Amino acid sequence: MTIALTSNDLIVVHHNQPLTTSVKVAEVFGRRHAYVLEKIQGLDCSENFSSANFSVHDQEIAIGKGAKRKSKVYEMTKDGFMFLVMGFTGKKAAQIKEAYINAFNEMAEKIYGTPTARLTPPQQRHVQKRVSELAHVPGNSYRTVYGSIKDQFQVGTYKDVPADRYQELCEFLHCEPIEGELIQAETSSQGVELDSSAGTRLYVLMIHYERACQELQSLYAAARALDSKPLLRVWDHLNEARPAHKDLRRTIGSRLESNYLQRVGAR
Repeated sequence: MTIALTSNDLIVVHHNQPLTTSVKVAEVFGRRHAYVLEKIQGLDCSENFSSANFSVHDQEIAIGKGAKRKSKVYEMTKDGFMFLVMGFTGKKAAQIKEAYINAFNEMAEKIYGTPTARLTPPQQRHVQKRVSELAHVPGNSYRTVYGSIKDQFQVGTYKDVPADRYQELCEFLHCEPIEGELIQAETSSQGVELDSSAGTRLYVLMIHYERACQELQSLYAAARALDSKPLLRVWDHLNEARPAHKDLRRTIGSRLESNYLQRVGAR
């Protein structure tokens, strides 16, 4: 017997991303919500995976007889769901898993249409490594870095970035594409040599410039609508600096970052 559950029963869509929730998982599998929360919080997965596939917020949930209470509720991607329910066994659980996978795929097709080529496994590992590096920069975390990718490319997870936008993703993350995927000429750095301390300060300036660009980009439309001249002037100044910043990233960015990580790791 096949369990008939539709994508509307199981899936919610936020920011064009098909997700399910801990509440829905509890309902469909016939578990207490507290049990599902405990399972999620006890998952033995990396912070990298957790940040990419789970998010939590407070929400009022029904507890029976018309009563409600505030509870933590997790939203999760298809990968997060599969990781969570691997330990849910039995014939009925297997049928529910199958229905869930079909529902995720059905909703994804409604949102994205015919599937397009996604990042290859080597490209995904490259992105994961770069996110891990950026997550250790002061002020960043896995969640904020992955969140910026989702916002920039309007995808559910970084894995949904189309393959033909891989180079754009690398530019966004300020790293070179992996060899064999996209080949880009390297330019050797010449000119002034920086000592370790000066290199660290320059790298911190670059990071804060990038963060300022990201923050102001989200405000740009509002600034135009309100004709906020001070904000628009700041935006113009940042744009003026983009070519110089891009050239620094291209020529000595990797050396500056390596130097910074070594100094931070030595503390």
